[in-house]
Amino acid sequence: MAMDRSTEIFAAISGATTQDPARVQAATEALQKLESEAGTFNVLYSIAAQRSVPLDVRKLAIIRMKNVGVASWRRRSAFTPDHKVEVRNGSMTFLDEPDDTIARYNSLIVAKIARIDFPAQWPTLIDGLLSVLQSNLDLYFSAPSPPPQAGLVLRRALDVLNQVIKELVAKRTPEGSKTMAQLTTALAAPLGIFYERYTTRVMESLNLNTLAIPEMTEAIVITHLSFKCLSKLMVWLWSKLQSKDFAEGEPLVLGFFKSATMVVQPFHELRLNLVKAIRRAPAQSPAAKATLDIFTRHVRQYGQVFRRMAVGNTGRFVAFPGSTDLVLFYWGIVLQAANDDPKMTSDESDALYPTQYIVQALALMKDTLPQWSPTKKGISPEQVLSPDFVQTAVQLLLTRFLPLTPSDLEKWSLDSEEWTNEEAAESGAWEYDLRPCAERVLIVLSARYADFVLPFIQARFAEVTQNALSSDLSVILQEEAIYCAIGNTIHHIKDTVDFESWIRSTVVPQVQSPNPDHRVLKRRIAWLIGRWMSQCTPRITSPHVWQVLAHLLSDRGESSDLAVRLMAATALQECVDAMEFNLEVFRPFLSGFVVELLQLMDEAETSAAKLRVATTLSSVVAMAGVEVVPLIPTIVAPLPQLWGGTHEDSTFRAALLALVTCLVNASREHSVALTDVVVPLVRESMTPPLSTSLDQDGLALWLAALRNATAIDAPAPGRAALVDLFPLAAKLLGENLDLLGSIISVVKSYILIDSPRILQAFGLELCTAVRALLPQAMAPNSKDALLMLNAAVQSAPSAVWAEAMHRSGLFAYLLQELISEKTKVPVTTLVEHVLLFARMLICDPGVFVHLMNATAGPEFNRQETRLYEGLLDQVWNKFDSMAQPQPRKLLAMGLAAFIGTGRPEVLGRLVTEVFNVWLDVLGEMKEAVDPENADNPLTLYWRKSEKDIVIDGDVEGTIEESRVKQLAERDPVLTQQLTTYLAAQLAQAEAVVGGRAALEAQYLSKGDPTTIEAMQKALREGMGKF
Repeated sequence: MAMDRSTEIFAAISGATTQDPARVQAATEALQKLESEAGTFNVLYSIAAQRSVPLDVRKLAIIRMKNVGVASWRRRSAFTPDHKVEVRNGSMTFLDEPDDTIARYNSLIVAKIARIDFPAQWPTLIDGLLSVLQSNLDLYFSAPSPPPQAGLVLRRALDVLNQVIKELVAKRTPEGSKTMAQLTTALAAPLGIFYERYTTRVMESLNLNTLAIPEMTEAIVITHLSFKCLSKLMVWLWSKLQSKDFAEGEPLVLGFFKSATMVVQPFHELRLNLVKAIRRAPAQSPAAKATLDIFTRHVRQYGQVFRRMAVGNTGRFVAFPGSTDLVLFYWGIVLQAANDDPKMTSDESDALYPTQYIVQALALMKDTLPQWSPTKKGISPEQVLSPDFVQTAVQLLLTRFLPLTPSDLEKWSLDSEEWTNEEAAESGAWEYDLRPCAERVLIVLSARYADFVLPFIQARFAEVTQNALSSDLSVILQEEAIYCAIGNTIHHIKDTVDFESWIRSTVVPQVQSPNPDHRVLKRRIAWLIGRWMSQCTPRITSPHVWQVLAHLLSDRGESSDLAVRLMAATALQECVDAMEFNLEVFRPFLSGFVVELLQLMDEAETSAAKLRVATTLSSVVAMAGVEVVPLIPTIVAPLPQLWGGTHEDSTFRAALLALVTCLVNASREHSVALTDVVVPLVRESMTPPLSTSLDQDGLALWLAALRNATAIDAPAPGRAALVDLFPLAAKLLGENLDLLGSIISVVKSYILIDSPRILQAFGLELCTAVRALLPQAMAPNSKDALLMLNAAVQSAPSAVWAEAMHRSGLFAYLLQELISEKTKVPVTTLVEHVLLFARMLICDPGVFVHLMNATAGPEFNRQETRLYEGLLDQVWNKFDSMAQPQPRKLLAMGLAAFIGTGRPEVLGRLVTEVFNVWLDVLGEMKEAVDPENADNPLTLYWRKSEKDIVIDGDVEGTIEESRVKQLAERDPVLTQQLTTYLAAQLAQAEAVVGGRAALEAQYLSKGDPTTIEAMQKALREGMGKF
């Protein structure tokens, strides 16, 4: 590359690191422009490798290479083959890089490139790294004192190798598996040697006196990186052992497992002794603390590997020699921590028992417990855990790991709302938090060892319910833990615990206690009630549950706080969502719950808490149904303030939209009172910037409002009206393909409410939008749009839709796509074209002919006759694609109406295609008229029942359901006898052509006598001669 180009790139990267914002911006823009040219990233990589360059410039150069260059690796415009060779070769020059940041970015760059290029384009990568590792390992151990440079190169090379293996493991393709198999074979032995030699050095040399020595820190880092590389290979191979192709790898994995189990125990003891020595010794240096942190992470890595193996294949893991001893060793750590001062367990790396160690131990026990269960098939009695072991484990969980800790209580007191949010989040991340993990272990124990566990928990629960309410905090915390245990074993214990009695005799007095410490119990009581009501059958049906929750929600004294009320709100949602919800028992509490939930939503400061309360209120409204109507003003009043106060929080705004949607659905025809709220909310949520995150929720509210509306105009002067939103619907219809299905449903709902009103005011906009969407839409959406137009044509006079169809070009487009030989529209959609034209003919045949004639010249530049012939060809072709009786009758009636126009093109096909269609339909669909039945004179034998009317699931139960049924029942296809209709249209055709004789002479005489006779017979049997 020319010198001036390299200078330009260096100037740009240097300028981007200055403190001058204007210069940084200019340099960044110049750099981005340069990066579009081949060779730029090679220069940046070269700059990063030059140690004479300022460090901040080098760092930015390698960051750009990693973030932008690697992403462009496949683009020849960024890297030619020669450039790639230069980068691959240059990557090895960073293996003695003193700066950790630059070295780490280089490792990531190599790994990303290796995922693409190894082994095909970069076959020397692994061999090159192994050669560097081996030569520096020999140098490291041959010298009396480890050379600093050798240790640095070992660290860097192992970090590169670790990142490369990580990337290749993630490449889940057959080719990737083949590469990993080769890699495992090549690396297992040498990595095992590196790991073993450094492990031995650490075990022999690590003590309080060497903790702060740099060489010791380096040895631990190298040990850690060696183990990470080796464990990634072994865990990958472990996941493949069930395949016959990899079965021979089991001895390799077993050897690794044995080695790891032999190392982890002395390492744990070594760390434990170090921490104890540090606590007795004077303050340690930062270097010593850093070394202990690295060693703590290394010991934790063993637990992570064992857990991955156990989760990947628990049965095979437990069958490995030594696995039982390993699990019991980890359980021993739990016992040690439980029997020691609780302050010895924390998240700090210098804790005697780091929290993550305990979590790993508990999780490993949870994963393997089912393998030693008495219910497991083929297990021998000596393999089953003893009752004493199980009960001791349960006792340990109840007394040590389930109770809230002083740290929990402190966080609760400082910010009860934030603590509640963290608790809700941690319950789903049980693998990383101590108490949720302990709960999971208890759940597995109760399921697998029910005979041992459940009686023990029941006895503890009985003690709690019989004892007087204590003011001792430790007793309160223990009682809270018992309630937690009951809730987590609810499925197994539900038949043996009288919850009704517990609520009545124990809970009611507890929730009324004025003791501030009893808020711990009150929160857990609310949680337990929610668990019981949502997960157990039969459920408590007395009003005591609602009384308790009402009190917990309304109590704002010193013995309660926001955490209690938020949990009560969550429990209330679980209770009202229960399958056996009894509205009669709930009704007296409805108003109070609504008021308290609204107040709680106002009190909560975080969006997460507000969201939970809003969700609960939505559930209450949905279950209350029309009972909530008197409370509409109460619920609606704070909504504008809540909506405006959410700022950028789209999640809470979505919850508010869902709440109003539930309110609309619950109030049904009374939802007119909500129009002033619905219209602005829909408009705001469906327009930028909020539409990017709220459009689906806004559409749900819009649909609910329309489906439950009785009218679209304003309920009173000066009020908002649903019709005001229709222009927005028409605009979205033509533009928003992502939500097209829902938008079509919105427009159809408008049509069903007042089709003449909509088409009179917005017919052109609607038809223009449909014309725009049809060429782009997927087939199901196109079909729905055409069905919506069909409903519009059926329910409104032609005066309000015909001109809009023509001026928008929609009619011409539909006709063109139907008759074109080059159309790409699916047959199922073209069938809907035909049925729409049939509907138009039935509604107003004269207007249809006028539209055809008006379209012929300017749109097609062809004779009218050829246009009509093309249409009739497609009608005949698509007839056999109609399977259901109703559309076939619709087409037959549409053809009859067409015959009635007297157009020679259709009359010319009367005795052939038209008669054949009619005879087919008449033969399939038997009908009869009963003149004495004034209410329903026409009997349609071909129609199974009124249930044939298709009602979408979201429409059921709304006012729109009746509108759909009414439109269907008004359909001439269902109200008019086919033979009568055909005869009437034939009579009309006679009149147009000049009488029966003219019809005979011009058309009937040219037909097959057998067909004509069959047609005459069918009409006579139906209603008379023709």
